[in-house]
Amino acid sequence: MTSAEFKATIEAGSKSFSFAARFFDQTTYQSVIRLYSWCRFCDDWVDKAGTPATAADQLLTWTIDGINGRTAPAPFQAFGEIARRHQIPELYPLELI
Repeated sequence: MTSAEFKATIEAGSKSFSFAARFFDQTTYQSVIRLYSWCRFCDDWVDKAGTPATAADQLLTWTIDGINGRTAPAPFQAFGEIARRHQIPELYPLELI
């Protein structure tokens, strides 16, 4: 995904987060819109999945793959980049899922 696509995701998904994110410096803003995209994708995936357990298994796999720099959907690769950049322990996103 491009930066414009991440920006479009936050603008479509949450007017308040989109507005608030504009107050960050550019580097932080880029991380925030990518983090939001990951959260939005996860939330939407759970809504579409057959069961919560099936959704969680797939989200966990993609998240771990993204954190470790392996192939995963774009929001997970982006999350992996920001997790490494900001030293977010793997445990946090996994517990959130």
